[in-house]
Amino acid sequence: MHTENKDKSINTHLNKYMNTFVAGILLLMLMSMLMFRSPLKDPEINVSFDVADLSEEEFASVGTAGLNNPQIQDFKKVSFSFDFKQSDNIVSRSISIPDLPAILKSKDEERYWYGSNTKQDNKNIVFYQYDFIMYTKGLDEKGITDYFHTAKVEASWVTKKEKHIEKEIMLKDIIQFK
Repeated sequence: MHTENKDKSINTHLNKYMNTFVAGILLLMLMSMLMFRSPLKDPEINVSFDVADLSEEEFASVGTAGLNNPQIQDFKKVSFSFDFKQSDNIVSRSISIPDLPAILKSKDEERYWYGSNTKQDNKNIVFYQYDFIMYTKGLDEKGITDYFHTAKVEASWVTKKEKHIEKEIMLKDIIQFK
């Protein structure tokens, strides 16, 4: 009987030590996961550059005075958006967005019809949006793309760890015809 009590006592102590050991291992695993986790993908950059046909409603609002027999297919809606979201991990940034209407006007005064733009530049968010109507009579997709051949978005930033990163996006590479 005395041996049985001794065995129970030993088992109780072993169970306590085993539970403490397992809890310690789990804690070490959790700490290592937190220490060696992959860094945030910083910043998040989304750029789109779309060229689409006009709807009947959109075409009805396009002023076509002075044009010889204008047709709906002579115009395209061009939409550009740039969205840059960052965390506090970035200490400085520089962003260069092409002035798309100015690019069109510099190559051919007749191509830019009308449009609007929006700009937001806050601490952790930068947003640019251009929407405009382009007169495309006589141009195919390659001809439209050629107007924006040199247009590019440039972004650079410095992280808290003093890492300097640069990104360049050529609009001719991301243009989508819808």
